[in-house]
Amino acid sequence: MQCLGEKGGPMMMLLIGFFASALEPDRVDAWMESVVLVVTGPGYCSGVVIDETGVIATAHHCISSGLSPLVRFENGKEYVAKIVAAERQTDLALLQLPEGEYPALPIRERSAKRGEEVYALGHPFAPAAEEADFQGTLLWSVSKGIVSKMGDSLLQTDAALNPGNSGGPLVDEEGSVLGIVSKKLRADNVAFASPSAMLRALKKDPKPLPLLSGTWRLYPSLEMYFSPTGASSVSLRWNGVVRERFVMEFHYSYAWGALDQATDTGEALFFPYGASFAIRQRVGRGKGSVFGDVGVSLCMGDWYRVENERFSISKDFFHGFWGRLGWGGYALRGGVMMVGEPLFLFTFEVQGLGLNSVF
Repeated sequence: MQCLGEKGGPMMMLLIGFFASALEPDRVDAWMESVVLVVTGPGYCSGVVIDETGVIATAHHCISSGLSPLVRFENGKEYVAKIVAAERQTDLALLQLPEGEYPALPIRERSAKRGEEVYALGHPFAPAAEEADFQGTLLWSVSKGIVSKMGDSLLQTDAALNPGNSGGPLVDEEGSVLGIVSKKLRADNVAFASPSAMLRALKKDPKPLPLLSGTWRLYPSLEMYFSPTGASSVSLRWNGVVRERFVMEFHYSYAWGALDQATDTGEALFFPYGASFAIRQRVGRGKGSVFGDVGVSLCMGDWYRVENERFSISKDFFHGFWGRLGWGGYALRGGVMMVGEPLFLFTFEVQGLGLNSVF
């Protein structure tokens, strides 16, 4: 018996390993029943049900706009969820589905260990899944890695994570949630998740989403005027959007041809800096999401004049009214500045080219 055991031990271990790995895809399929696609305005994120009553864990930066997220399961069922808790410091948030019973993954009690295998579940590059070349891929996909390091407030992993994975779970081999995907560096195989201990703490003591939450952007734009008086300019704009409803914006502009224009036509006007306030309305979710802004502005104007070969510059404040329509990373803005006779302007904004973050 000992002889048979000694010879059969390695073979038995190989067979056990084979069958364990053969069962793994079935386990992943079962885990995916609890993974959701979270769509808020134009953003695509991931999430995971952590309680059978319909509590979903995701990332704070996915829902900081305050818009009610649309939640979709792999079986096609969709729900509009409520934001019930959020914490910017840990980049965690909790959503609540309508009353019912849902498949859930447990939150692991013990901390992750360095070198432990993990699986990342979610939707990398989710918008591309609608393209013909990628049909049937990307959504509800899995990548595998290890826990690279446990930090004071983050879990580091080398699992492949990309835009769209944010808010999705990192799970161990038993399907218990070790962390919620948060951020990554611009490097290969370096990504981070908020650890399960912080998720348990938020679930135990839920904190509401702050009233002054939202997003900010820093981006370039090009301004053109429907008048020989206005001098075309390039601008750097910063705007903060609170709860996808209120917009506060500042700009700094440079008119490269103002002096030549004044020399040719006698005068040129542009607005080197100013501030605006607007009300925003967003319609639709995902790729089809568009927004409209209606606002007022107060700007400092530089008026270049050439009379009798004498050049002069005068400065004054002017107010105006404007509207903007945005889709994806671009926006078109039209407005009028009250400078005696109305001065109409048109602005093309590249909001997707610049810096952005949440608050």
